[in-house]
Amino acid sequence: VTRAISETVGFNLVLVSTLDPERETLHHIAQYGMLDDTFTKLSKKAIPWDKIGRHMDDEYRMSSSYLVIHEKSANLVETLGIPRYAKAFGSDRPGSWQPGDLLLVPLRSTTGEPIGVVSVDQPRDGMIPTRNTVELLEIFCNQAAIVLENSRLYQSAEDRAEELTQSLANLSKSYDELDNLSREMIRKDAELSHANELLNQRAQRL
Repeated sequence: VTRAISETVGFNLVLVSTLDPERETLHHIAQYGMLDDTFTKLSKKAIPWDKIGRHMDDEYRMSSSYLVIHEKSANLVETLGIPRYAKAFGSDRPGSWQPGDLLLVPLRSTTGEPIGVVSVDQPRDGMIPTRNTVELLEIFCNQAAIVLENSRLYQSAEDRAEELTQSLANLSKSYDELDNLSREMIRKDAELSHANELLNQRAQRL
């Protein structure tokens, strides 16, 4: 997906991050345009979701995405760990993309819940994207969201199946223990009956 976004929509840097809803942290899972060593380090970071979500405000909204300009994105870029660069793409032209500009596309589940975000930087034409470009980007991101949600559902089903398997194993073990206990009780009862019979025989002799 990251390569398709880069080649089709025209961004040199694409970063896909998934949201852990329990810990409310963001984790990078895929990228295009970064050095492998850089991404490996970034992928180990847990990013507080609120530090990213606060930038998804109507002030920055473009279509269903959010364009955060460089004057207000310093903390966002640093938090995401996106590499900085000095060259401004097409900086002499009006509407040019500046170092520090960042476009965020939320990834949402079929119920509308946030499940991640795609961050893009360094447009190849050096310009702030048009609404049509953003909407094209969102089509790819919607597909990524579907894949991510299906992966989570599959993992959840696997986890549930493992839990059920363990529960059945525990239940089987409990039945075995109960069966052994029952056999032991029957054996003890037989021994007690035999002892009582011997006592009765001795009592009769006396």
